Amino acid sequence: MRKLALALMLLSFVTVNQSISQEIDYHFESTDKIGRTVFNPHPMKDDLILPLPCRNSNYHIVFRKVYTNPPNDTDFNSSYDFYDGTDNARNAAIQSKRQCKVRGSFSDSKGSFFYISKYELTQGKYEAIVNHKCPKEPSVKDAIAKSGISIDEAKEVARLYSDFLQTISNAPKVHNENATAILPYECFWSFAQSGGLAVSKTQLEQDLPNIESGLSIKDYAWGEGTDSANGKVQVIGQKRPSELGLFDMLGNVQEYMDEPFQATATDELSAQKGGSTVRGGGLHSL
Repeated sequence: MRKLALALMLLSFVTVNQSISQEIDYHFESTDKIGRTVFNPHPMKDDLILPLPCRNSNYHIVFRKVYTNPPNDTDFNSSYDFYDGTDNARNAAIQSKRQCKVRGSFSDSKGSFFYISKYELTQGKYEAIVNHKCPKEPSVKDAIAKSGISIDEAKEVARLYSDFLQTISNAPKVHNENATAILPYECFWSFAQSGGLAVSKTQLEQDLPNIESGLSIKDYAWGEGTDSANGKVQVIGQKRPSELGLFDMLGNVQEYMDEPFQATATDELSAQKGGSTVRGGGLHSL
């Protein structure tokens, strides 16, 4: 699994994987600041840092803004339109091109935006949200991406955190109402993963992710092979971030979307009963 998406369509967070988590020992540089290191190994300007229900100040979840519209676009019915999916015939049935429309519910001087979690949901965050368990000091185990849960369990994590948001004073607000937490809608997740307004529309709609010259997909994502994840779920934030400062959007663990899987046939979407949509690929698919 993967990130949690906070939202009234707004904030987003999720985490999911079909594989079983296997733990590895890791060593962090700032052992004197293990709390910050575990939950936000790469602090950035404009990070939104929110507490977790166990109310331990060492435990938190971090979100990033994803802008969808410029500040002069004040028509709430206006959206950013783009095409998601691929023209690759081999993948046409599961992810062919479709038109997406996104608009964030939040706004500031830079425009409209939504929030999406900066990192994958980790074991420590999961325990804090679902079981209200958090030891006095977080450990490296708390930084390993949470995996092996069902779509219903993922939605329950979002529901529980959404309930918690209604009880805190520093939750983001829209029209004086505290934000809620949901799994991401697929178009919003894809918009964030592909770079949003930080890249050109051509780059946003391309099949492959944007990779800096001289680098490869393995610089951004954990995948197959002994030179990468080697079949083991990894600690968050060890690979390069996207243009929006998001980590592990690809690889490591797959991410549940808040939509059923829909097979595509002649430009139409046909929902398959019981199917769940996952995105981002995992350590066995990249």
